[in-house]
Amino acid sequence: MAEVVDGKEWYAILAECKFRNRKTGTSAWEELRYRSGFVKGYNSVRYMIFSGSGFTEELCDIAESRNDLELVSLDDMFPGWE
Repeated sequence: MAEVVDGKEWYAILAECKFRNRKTGTSAWEELRYRSGFVKGYNSVRYMIFSGSGFTEELCDIAESRNDLELVSLDDMFPGWE
């Protein structure tokens, strides 16, 4: 978890990092949403999921439909790393 103060906005970022031999799916998103129930006192909560093997299509669709969920792959962090 990280705390961000940006002008008048004060929010929490909850992050999950997965490094496996399979794509990260919706269970990581569901777990983050569950954990957000324990975070109190912020204007909002944003989510980040990092994955070494990429993301399932279903999770990508969810992220595209939301403005509070960001998916980050190794290629996003290190273009051309392979």
